Amino acid sequence: MARRSAKSTATTLYRLLKLPELRSAIRDKYLDSPNFKLINCSIESRSCALISGHMVTNRAKWAERLGGLAGEDLDLGNRTAAAVLLVPDKDGVTWALTYGLGHLLLDQAYVDAGFGQRLAIRVADAEGINSLTRATLDTRAKIDKSSIPSGDNLRGFGIGGFGELVTRVVANASLPGLTLNKPFKIRGADSVSIPLGRTPSSLLSDLDTISNALDRPVVSSLEVLEQLVALKKDSDEVARLNAALSDALRNQQEGSFGVAWPHENVNENGTPAAFAIKKPGTRKVIREGIPTIDDICSAIDKTSEKSVLASLDDVKIQLYSDADAQDAISTDIPLRKWIAFEQFLNQHKFFLHDGRWYRIHNDYAARLRDQVQKIFARECPIKLPKWPVQDNKLIGEKEYNLLAAEEIGGVLLDRQHIRTNQHPRGFEACDILAAGGTLIHIKNIDKSAPASHLFAQGANAAHALSFDEEARQKFQELVANAGGGTHVSLDKPPAAVVFGIARNSPRTLDADSLYSFSQVTLVRTVSELESRGIQTFVVPIDRDS
Repeated sequence: MARRSAKSTATTLYRLLKLPELRSAIRDKYLDSPNFKLINCSIESRSCALISGHMVTNRAKWAERLGGLAGEDLDLGNRTAAAVLLVPDKDGVTWALTYGLGHLLLDQAYVDAGFGQRLAIRVADAEGINSLTRATLDTRAKIDKSSIPSGDNLRGFGIGGFGELVTRVVANASLPGLTLNKPFKIRGADSVSIPLGRTPSSLLSDLDTISNALDRPVVSSLEVLEQLVALKKDSDEVARLNAALSDALRNQQEGSFGVAWPHENVNENGTPAAFAIKKPGTRKVIREGIPTIDDICSAIDKTSEKSVLASLDDVKIQLYSDADAQDAISTDIPLRKWIAFEQFLNQHKFFLHDGRWYRIHNDYAARLRDQVQKIFARECPIKLPKWPVQDNKLIGEKEYNLLAAEEIGGVLLDRQHIRTNQHPRGFEACDILAAGGTLIHIKNIDKSAPASHLFAQGANAAHALSFDEEARQKFQELVANAGGGTHVSLDKPPAAVVFGIARNSPRTLDADSLYSFSQVTLVRTVSELESRGIQTFVVPIDRDS
């Protein structure tokens, strides 16, 4: 008996926005290639376009290497088919159905970022999630792919915390109105893999069904997956956000931007003593300490929006562990990664983190802020003294740490680094160790600077002292040498972590003073430490006027 012909087949579908014309969806290199052909066509009464052809490699890159090993002249190439069918829809939307390597033909500037995931979480079975890919917005820039072949809910994947960016969803799903008319497997990221009708009328009907599904509410238990979205770097939103950033930098809009800490480029390489600013065509400039917002602004060419944005990518900063800038502890890091900036656009809040733009859902932002306010409201058992002011500025951290250690009866460990096999460049366990094993981290931050680096440092130190036997041993020796042998025990993790933060501003630090990413880092830090029984406090330090 002959097998019945399927009415639909799994297809990779992209959603494109604001195409000037259909051919704009395709990258110029393929439009201009003799190996590809663009033809105008129609699906029922709808004018469409089809580009198809082959990607041709006359000789594979590995052929010469392999031939050299075998003593043969191998003339081997590749010929791979690729095609894209462009189907216009209403409201400036165009559907792109890709075949073979067709996705490589698309101009990413027009791709609707996260479309496939948005669709998936509106039609998925909440108990039938098979796979999630997520990135963690913290110091590790960690990416995870988790799979449960039989399917499970979000709890089974450990999803639910702040700062988790889900980028791909695979799940069982159903969407009434599709030609398939039964449950299916959906794979959603920027694109979606979904069964589409094989006839002109059924295809258009399925596309209309998908368009309508995007207006449906998210499956209630999957709402967290839409709270944080990474933007495509060539999208219209990013262009507008970059323009706002350029305007803020050119006009020195105080408080709208600050100095960030490019985590994955620096990691745990110790406290820098100097940095170099490197501009193309000029000699590098060495300065002590770490970059300030004034250092960054002075390195930017503010002639035009274009020159500002070019500076953010072309000008680099490198960190050194010594004042003579001989021992580098970072790569050359573009200025863009050193800037924290937030902007409201189309009633959504966006933030720049590590050089990349993210959209944060308003409900998510409100819940995040509520968590941060609860952390700030905690009563810390240790009372830190006010921070003295001299010549209208806070005295140095070194002087304050000495003063605070004496007042609370703690052990001064400022600038004392512990080096182990796991931390060869060393880490600072704390600035002050209080009685009972409380680690106190002190920071004077600029009024426009995020505090996320301080929170990350505190979390890393507590983690090392909890799980690294060598670190605990050397920490005990460090404390004993500083005259505080009774302040630390090797048989248990730190009792508590305290972040004492002052600002070079008349306004004391509060929950609203933190940039969104710093809020994310704080909530994740507190959650991680307290899961191990380590109490965590944030203590704003008042100025002593």
